[in-house]
Amino acid sequence: MRRISCHKTIVQIEAGIKTVTRRNGWKHARPGDLLLIVDKIRTRERVRGLAIVRVVKVTREPLLAITDEEVAREGFAGKSTEWFITMFTRDFVCTRDDMVTRIEWRYLWRSGKRKYEAKRVARRIGRFLERHTHRNPFYKAN
Repeated sequence: MRRISCHKTIVQIEAGIKTVTRRNGWKHARPGDLLLIVDKIRTRERVRGLAIVRVVKVTREPLLAITDEEVAREGFAGKSTEWFITMFTRDFVCTRDDMVTRIEWRYLWRSGKRKYEAKRVARRIGRFLERHTHRNPFYKAN
């Protein structure tokens, strides 16, 4: 299970409001992938798992294609598309015209305020999927 950091939207993740993220890379993401959302990745401190999600849809699109509805799904309800584009280009060091990866997900588990429970839940979900892959609608045999 890959980790993905959403340090700017911790409150939105804990509330289950954020259902989409845009990334400068992440071309490898596929529907059905499980992701562990963490507060930060590059740190010596213990990482806090915020949620486990299943990727539902992955698309590549221009950053300028974002709408007000999508800004709200990113966890920034009430903010403008211009505000989001400015914030994104500053934080991810890219231009307004760049193609970005849009990752849409569905929550399997959210931490709320319970710290460090994510690893245990991730192991349980992983074991369940190993035993029940024939029932997994996203499972593709190699």
